[in-house]
Amino acid sequence: MASHEECAYCIWHPETATEETYRRLARKYPQLRYQVGRACAIAGYKKLYSELDLLSDISIAEEARESGGADISGSADIYRMIIAQSPFYEVLDDYTRTVNLDDPKEVTGINCDTAVRSSLDIKQPLTDLTLPLTGDLFCDDEEPRPIYTSGFRQQMFNITEDQSIDDHETEDTRQFDDHTSLLYSPLPKHLPNVKKNLLINAAASKGNVDRYCRLRRPFGKMGGSHEIPALVRGVYHHPFFAKWCSLQPEFLKCEEIQNAITARYIMSNDVSRVTAETNVCQIWYPSWASSDTYREVLRRAPVTMRDTIARAAIVTDHYSLFDAADPDPSNIYIGIEAIESPNPYYYQALRTKAEDQEKIFMDERASEFSRLNVSTTR
Repeated sequence: MASHEECAYCIWHPETATEETYRRLARKYPQLRYQVGRACAIAGYKKLYSELDLLSDISIAEEARESGGADISGSADIYRMIIAQSPFYEVLDDYTRTVNLDDPKEVTGINCDTAVRSSLDIKQPLTDLTLPLTGDLFCDDEEPRPIYTSGFRQQMFNITEDQSIDDHETEDTRQFDDHTSLLYSPLPKHLPNVKKNLLINAAASKGNVDRYCRLRRPFGKMGGSHEIPALVRGVYHHPFFAKWCSLQPEFLKCEEIQNAITARYIMSNDVSRVTAETNVCQIWYPSWASSDTYREVLRRAPVTMRDTIARAAIVTDHYSLFDAADPDPSNIYIGIEAIESPNPYYYQALRTKAEDQEKIFMDERASEFSRLNVSTTR
């Protein structure tokens, strides 16, 4: 095994080997010594772990903490050895199944980013495996192999490289620590054994860059679909968080986040992100931009932003801006804003415009939407 790609990442599941086997493995393949150290943390091989002379890797510490809690005495000793030494490092990365021996990342402490041994016993069945119709099933060596896209849930961690697939489903019966106090208290150096999705989303929605950077996972990993609304909320309400998000390359392909950043910039009277293609739906909550800013947005994006500017004009009660936007009178959302506005000008203007353009002014439908209070931001 000459390279990391040839080496197995997980060498401790479904069962651990003997201490002597791991000792011989580490001697023959020193690039595997951190995986051997992780196996020692699970099996309680304290003597071998001491021989390896490893950096204080947080994944090994987290693994040792769990196994030590299961009354494996050697594991508890390994845990105490690791946390007594600082700084702490992330040598093993369970998200990417990589081992960084040359330049490991220095970290604060245990961060609950480890696929601990007990999690590997949680299995899922293969239900409905399908193949995209993008070519022949039987490919020669020069063609890409077929990719199966359904039939199982993508796992946050896949260190066993099998997506935890089995012929049956296994219930997750693991016990976690209560994380309620962490929502209102400073984060400890070593996180307790918690499910941290709620903590990540709370940090993102509050625009807390420090906490979010500490807690976050690689963007898009398990929980990403729920994390995006939290990020969007944080961006809308916190200009400096929006600025930080604008500098993160992993967010560039997420349209929801990019639109939220643009909206927050506009509400902060910064139109630097506005182009002729900009199409953002909400630019007046939680704060209003100046009327001059809205006019500049309209000038830069007269086609894609006219209806949005019209809604902003109704909310902020700038009828000259509303007239300049010249909105589509059949737009149901503009109709809702007009009905909700205490100024009757916008409602009458839309009705007149609809009649002149022979368009349907969706009066009754807009009234129903208004009663349900589903769209306005008042």
